[in-house]
Amino acid sequence: MTATTPNDSAAARRDVDRLVAFSDGVFAIAITLLVISIEVPDVADKDLGQALKDLSPQLFTYALSFFVIGLYWIAHHRTFRSLIRVDRTLLFINLLLLGFVALLPLPTEILGKYNDTTLAVVIYAASICTTGAISIALWRYIIHAGLTPPLSRDVVRLGTLRAGIAPAVFALSIPLAFASPEIAQLSWLLILPANAIVERRYGKDSYNA
Repeated sequence: MTATTPNDSAAARRDVDRLVAFSDGVFAIAITLLVISIEVPDVADKDLGQALKDLSPQLFTYALSFFVIGLYWIAHHRTFRSLIRVDRTLLFINLLLLGFVALLPLPTEILGKYNDTTLAVVIYAASICTTGAISIALWRYIIHAGLTPPLSRDVVRLGTLRAGIAPAVFALSIPLAFASPEIAQLSWLLILPANAIVERRYGKDSYNA
């Protein structure tokens, strides 16, 4: 077995820091792009109230997407905080995750404009599901490849549960969308109690776990 030198450790730390900085930048840009699609209404003064009311679907999808991307960033932050080195496979899985994170403003805009259609709801839900599935794969790979110090089974389970809440809720909403796009969108709010239940039951120290 080859001994690890201080230079090797420093290089590994630099690789981790560069990966985290790049990832944070993509998350920040994705969140910023969410609001760009919301245009200030250009209407007569007397029509402003109705125009702002008409913006409510777009504001809802903006707030929802901001929250979901924020959840994925928190999960990414927790995962990478314990990372001690990176490898080629991790880089590619992380790039795939960031690619879908950067794409989320597009289905967000589609849903904001066509929120009453099944197709828009399915596209949005599928985008969140895919992003979440890759996030879980990233977490499981890091554990499997030994890229962190040894973690307890409870910590691994908690990380998996946290990452799985959003994709599970959105996956369940897809069949609902064919019956009622409105009910499917309301079902997304289940993320809030689901997160609370997981944190209460498994996350005694949710930030440090």
